[in-house]
Amino acid sequence: MTLRLIVMLIFLFSNHSLIALTEVGDKPKNYCWTDVAGQQVCLEDKTHDFAVRVLLFNAGWCGPCNSEFATIGSDMAKFKEKNVVFFSLSCEGWNYGAAPNQTFLTEWSTKHRLAQAQAQFVVAGSPRHCGGDFFGAGTGIPNAVVVDTMGEVVFKKEGATVSQITKAIEACLPVPVGP
Repeated sequence: MTLRLIVMLIFLFSNHSLIALTEVGDKPKNYCWTDVAGQQVCLEDKTHDFAVRVLLFNAGWCGPCNSEFATIGSDMAKFKEKNVVFFSLSCEGWNYGAAPNQTFLTEWSTKHRLAQAQAQFVVAGSPRHCGGDFFGAGTGIPNAVVVDTMGEVVFKKEGATVSQITKAIEACLPVPVGP
C-alpha cells in the first residue's frame, strides 16, 4: 500500500459523518418527502409531534413489499386511537428504476387501501433512498424504522414482518394501567 492510500483509508474510517448510519438510540435527521397530494411532509412535522412514527420503505415492483402492504392497513387498525403515524415511503414505482411519482403513489395507496386504513398513513415518495441512511447503501426492501415519541430510533430491520413492527410500536406506547 502506498502512503497516500493509507492516509485516505485512515481519513475515511475516522470520519463518521461519511459512513455513519442512523442507529437504534439515535435521533434521525428531519427527512422530508413529497406525499400523494404533492405536498411536502417531514418526519418532524408539528402534526406528528410526540407520535410514534413508523417508516415503511418499499417499491411498487417489490413482491415482498406488496405482500406486506396487502394486510398492513387492517393489521395496524389496533393503532387507530393511538398516537401512531405510518409513512409508506416508496423509493421506486411499479418498474425497477421508475420514479415514485404522484400517479404511482395514488395507485399504490388505492391498491393497498391506505386511505381507508383504520390507522393514520402518509403515502409519499422517497426516491433513491430506501432507508439507506438507516441500513447502508444497497439496502434491501421492504424495511422498517420505528421512531418513538421522543424522536429516537427504537427499531430498524430489513425485511421486518408485520408482527415485528407491531411489537416495536407496542413497546413505544404507554402500558394501560389496570383497575
